[in-house]
Amino acid sequence: MENIVLRFKSMFFCEISKFRLGQILFISGITFGLFFGDGARKAFFIAALLCLTKSQLKEKFYKSLTKGQKIYGCFLLLFCLWIFFIPLFCGIEPLMGRLEGLFRPLEFFIIMWEMLIFAKDEFFFKNIKNFAIMTCFIYSVLAVSQRFILGFPVDFSNWVVLGMAWRVGTLLSGLLPWVVYAFITERSLRKTLFLALVIILTCGTMFLTLYTTFWLVLAVQFVATFLVILLFYRKGLFRICVFTIATLAIIFCLIYSIATYYENFRDNPGGLMEQLEQITSVGDKFEISKFTNRRSELWCIAIELIKKRPMFGYGWADGEMVSDRIGHMHNAFLQAAWNAGIPAAIMYAILLLILCISVIKKIKTNGKLMPISFVVLLAFLAYIVCAMLDDMFRSQRTIMTLYLSTFMLMLTPLANFTPDSKNELSDGKC
Repeated sequence: MENIVLRFKSMFFCEISKFRLGQILFISGITFGLFFGDGARKAFFIAALLCLTKSQLKEKFYKSLTKGQKIYGCFLLLFCLWIFFIPLFCGIEPLMGRLEGLFRPLEFFIIMWEMLIFAKDEFFFKNIKNFAIMTCFIYSVLAVSQRFILGFPVDFSNWVVLGMAWRVGTLLSGLLPWVVYAFITERSLRKTLFLALVIILTCGTMFLTLYTTFWLVLAVQFVATFLVILLFYRKGLFRICVFTIATLAIIFCLIYSIATYYENFRDNPGGLMEQLEQITSVGDKFEISKFTNRRSELWCIAIELIKKRPMFGYGWADGEMVSDRIGHMHNAFLQAAWNAGIPAAIMYAILLLILCISVIKKIKTNGKLMPISFVVLLAFLAYIVCAMLDDMFRSQRTIMTLYLSTFMLMLTPLANFTPDSKNELSDGKC
């Protein structure tokens, strides 16, 4: 009995174990915690902070950054300061509205800081990968089951737990890269079959959202995965080709069966046939308005309004405060220009470009596929596709949390991590 008590104390009261608990809580907040709303997500992050000691809170993690990481970090800090102060002093909202708008960037700054503290070793890498895989699996099973019970309705706002179909697709797009990486590097047949099932379920769930944006995300991610394997990781090329063909065949058969037996899924407004018609509108009679679901009309309105306040934008105010023809911009770069001026949009684009270049440069190091670079690349592609067609600059907090934390991995020691390397915590042992 005494031994059990001693083990319990050593697990929860020594510094290193508290740090491990903090890592688990933080990982929970950026994986399955995202599916339980803002309250649960914030609770995980606050609990993770409480696991840190004073010395860990004061850790100068920036000293371990490479020169390129420091340059990117400084530019990111400049961007954060711009979007923090410009809407505060130059926004069109009343003072209280501008002050309330400060909490959003502050919250994201804390999340990015926590990522830099916690993401430093193999323990973090293994657990974020496993948590992401299980999150995709559990949610996809729940979502597909709900769709089946309801008769596969054309429904964009009544999905299990999350509500909005857009939120479902965006979160799964950001978590799927972890599953794909695990699949292409796994050698156990049993685990490979399980990961294949997770990918099929996740892709099927994204397809059932009936958002063509996520169909495009899947296509881009699969093409990118194939190219990366072809160029850098030919060990899994044949298996990926076979699996891709099998996955497409399975999803096609499932969707065809659903469309055959559930006419509402096929023929209702916003249903399968309408979405396919939107995709196939590319051709001799191409209409940009139809292809973008009339987003192009909103972009024109947004550009005209941004021209009136090009330097500092309108702050965190919604479009309705200026024009009854627009709510938000349906484009991340236009939204950045709306909130903090054209300089913010330019810095935003430069940050994403630098991120893309650094990921591509690091994706193969010393002849090895770098896991973080691969995951961030697929998440980046999903983000860009969504950003071109919707507001990923000022999106829902859960969505922004996932993508910001994923991108921040490139500023941590894990950016140079490979599964067979040994990274130890610098905090000492119990």
